[in-house]
Amino acid sequence: MDVRSPESTGHIQLTRDSATGCFLLHTEVVVSRPLEEVFPFFADAINLDSITPDNLRCRILTPPPIAMAMGTRIDYALRLRGIPLPWTSQIVEWDPPRRFVDVQIRGPFHHWSHEHRFVRVQTSGGVDATLIADRVTYRVFGGAIVNRLFVARELRAIFTFRQRRIQEFFAEYRPGGRAVRSESSGQNQNRSGTLSGAA
Repeated sequence: MDVRSPESTGHIQLTRDSATGCFLLHTEVVVSRPLEEVFPFFADAINLDSITPDNLRCRILTPPPIAMAMGTRIDYALRLRGIPLPWTSQIVEWDPPRRFVDVQIRGPFHHWSHEHRFVRVQTSGGVDATLIADRVTYRVFGGAIVNRLFVARELRAIFTFRQRRIQEFFAEYRPGGRAVRSESSGQNQNRSGTLSGAA
C-alpha cells in the first residue's frame, strides 16, 4: 500500500450497523515508522495511559509485567465526569504484529469489542510506515438516544486525542523510547527507556 504522507492527519468515522443494532467506530492514522517499531507499543498495556485523555484518569490495576496473549485479562480504573468506571478487558484474538482484539468483560458498555490492526505501508517518498486502524463495535445502555447525546461525542474526543498522541510519540520516537505521563505537568512526554499495553 502506498500513501502520500507519512503522518496522516487521521480519520474517525462513527456509524451504526442496522442489521445488529451495534454502533461502529472506525479510525485510521499513518505514522512514519515501520511495523516492527509500532506494534510493540500497542502490545504493552502500560502505554494505554499515555494515549488516554487526562480527564479520564486512566489507571491500570493489573500489576506489571502484563504478558499479552490470548485470554489475558487487564483491570483498569477510569473516571468520566467524576463517575468511577471500573473496566476489565480480555484479549480474545492475538496475532502479532498484525492485529489483536480485546473485549470488555466488565465495564460501562452493554457490549464493547475493539479490533486493533497494523498494516505495513510505504509513502510516495519511499518511507516505511504503518497504518494503525481501530474498529470498535459497541452497544450502550439507553440505545441510540444515549449514544447520540453523550457516548458518541465522548468517544470521538477520546480517539481524536489518541490519534494525536500516537502521531506525536512516533514523530519523536527514538529506538528504546517510551511514552510516559509527566507527573509534574500532567502532560505526556517521550523519554529514553524500553519501548513497551493493549493500548
